[in-house]
Amino acid sequence: MADAFQAPKEIKGRIILLAGIEAKPGKGDELAKIIAEIRKLAESSSEPETHTYRTIRGAGKDADKFRVFEEYSNQDAIAHHISSEQFGRLAKSDLLAGPPSIEFFEEFK
Repeated sequence: MADAFQAPKEIKGRIILLAGIEAKPGKGDELAKIIAEIRKLAESSSEPETHTYRTIRGAGKDADKFRVFEEYSNQDAIAHHISSEQFGRLAKSDLLAGPPSIEFFEEFK
């Protein structure tokens, strides 16, 4: 899974990514708890190079779908984030319907 989090070398400056995560049917509440733990860590002093970590969940028929908007200083900050115990719990869980989708972006003004 770590390879999916390798940002394109063309990105200059902060790395922004959008992760799409889907729980197996009926497992959304369990997955939400793990994602909330990861967010708490990302917003703590343990991850000073994580600048933004926003979590959203689908509504109604999409309640098992999640998106995470993340902003990091650099690739090392992403590596630090995905090496956390909380992230490891997510990666090893049987809650995911499939691998997460990861898209990278650059801010422009």
